[in-house]
Amino acid sequence: MCRSIHLVMLLLVVATHSNFDNPVLHAEDSTNSRLVPGTTVSDSIFPPPHIDFKIVGYVLDFRKPALIPNSKLKQCNVINWSSARLLKNNKLFIKHPENLKAFVAKSQAANCKILLSITGYHQHFKTMAGSASSRRSCIQQIMDLLRSYDLNGVDIDWEFPSRRDKTDSLFSLFLQELSDSCHTRGSYYLSCAITPGVNGGRRSSAINQQFLHGDAVDWFNIMIYDAFSVSRPHVQHSTAAMAKESYLYWMRVRKMKKEKCVVGLPFYGRPSGIRQSPYIRTYAAILRAGGDPFSDSAVISIDSSKMLKDSIAQYTIYYNGIKTIRLKAGAAGQLAGGIMFWALGYDVNNRYSLVTAALNATRRKQKPR
Repeated sequence: MCRSIHLVMLLLVVATHSNFDNPVLHAEDSTNSRLVPGTTVSDSIFPPPHIDFKIVGYVLDFRKPALIPNSKLKQCNVINWSSARLLKNNKLFIKHPENLKAFVAKSQAANCKILLSITGYHQHFKTMAGSASSRRSCIQQIMDLLRSYDLNGVDIDWEFPSRRDKTDSLFSLFLQELSDSCHTRGSYYLSCAITPGVNGGRRSSAINQQFLHGDAVDWFNIMIYDAFSVSRPHVQHSTAAMAKESYLYWMRVRKMKKEKCVVGLPFYGRPSGIRQSPYIRTYAAILRAGGDPFSDSAVISIDSSKMLKDSIAQYTIYYNGIKTIRLKAGAAGQLAGGIMFWALGYDVNNRYSLVTAALNATRRKQKPR
């Protein structure tokens, strides 16, 4: 009898200590990691409340909160603050914490969810995801940031995992473990920025089917832009045809769930046939330079006082005007689960606003959150 009691006690000790090897529980603090008696870890992991049609606006970390009016935030239901940066030493760094705090307050007042976007060099992500201990450390930091800044979730912007260097499997491990921590008791949202998929290939196929179909990732922000050329002129970097091709790939070929498909819309323009820097312009800057809000291209003249030795005095810039934004957003309203803007601070705050044009085209009203 005494041996039986000792054996039972030993098994209880082993079972208790084995929980600390579970990255899901390890990523939570000791209070939150306790399970309700009679439940399992898997019972406690589920997505947060569903957001019917996502209207996602990215805000860049250097942007002063006062420059984006509350009325523009209220047009969105999700704000992605970009970003916390993953450094070489596996530490997450926030350069402008004061701006993040202010945007959290503004987003909450606008009844928006606010997510922290995580960016960094591909090699740093690869190193981080390469071992269980470094993944656990990164996830612990993410969870700490979500709690300390009172955020609603995290957006992973790893550009890009690939089958070429076998980071697809590392990405899957990291994303699943992060999802388990975020979705413990439905606490936090998890989104992911991904390639448009128009060329197929190793980057697009690096996204495992389980994430496109299952509940681990709440939605994907599809970056349907930046198809520019430095060698060929007259290339529009984000056409309506590109948006259609991207939709067909992710929704028809890869069978992504409709509610997970968030169509990215660019609020900036790029030149073609020349180097990109310093010629990229925001939508607001293009209009200030005389661009037509209903067109998709404009001739830009550079102030001679700001020209460098190798600068081009005049060039054509390609962007998405109101007509194209309406076309893309209208299609997303029917076929996808949301729209995404890169970035809110690039828009204008008048009747030529691309956010307003996009929302009018979706013919949807934001539902209570």
